[in-house]
Amino acid sequence: MRKWGVGLLLLALILALFPVPSYATGFNQGYPEGVLDIDVTPQGLAPMQTVKVKVRGEKEARPKVVWVQSDGPEWTATYTGGPKTTLTNGSGDSAVPKKERTDFILDMRDYAPESMKDQRENAFPISEIKNLEISDMAWKAVGDTYTPAVAGGNPEFQAGTMTANIKVYTGYPLNYNLKTKFGTRADGANKYTAEYYIPMDVKYEGYVCS
Repeated sequence: MRKWGVGLLLLALILALFPVPSYATGFNQGYPEGVLDIDVTPQGLAPMQTVKVKVRGEKEARPKVVWVQSDGPEWTATYTGGPKTTLTNGSGDSAVPKKERTDFILDMRDYAPESMKDQRENAFPISEIKNLEISDMAWKAVGDTYTPAVAGGNPEFQAGTMTANIKVYTGYPLNYNLKTKFGTRADGANKYTAEYYIPMDVKYEGYVCS
């Protein structure tokens, strides 16, 4: 019994000083290399170490501006920082809101990809990613359903956060994506909502721990 006890003690000491390499869940392709994508603390030999690995992801976000027709000649878009009102172009069932600017704040967490990858293409679900933030944003399909309020630039975002400042024009003569009847005015005419999508590419960064 004493020999077994001494043997187990020696094995425990060896494993503590020289841990057997292992990969945490999700690191099937191994750990990334390079100081920019992986951080190990504490450095050197240690019985317990924390590994932080940078992950990246990208997804097309499609927020939208929704204009709601009133009983009069106005349409209203309601959002954080709004509401904003514009007039009507056309009449009857052909009526659409006239072009107007809207400035609003978006939490881009709502548009994040379902998973993100590290340098070695290991994939991790968004629920495991810490310190998620925007790394870059770019408009898509400009001039179809919207135009940026600031020409020549990309969507504004706050570095280190998930907050974006969206400043765009929507409404006629731009195209709407969806027009839906939702009620009837006092004069018997139909009332509509008109939706204008704002497609953009969003890049995200964060890290996972093991």
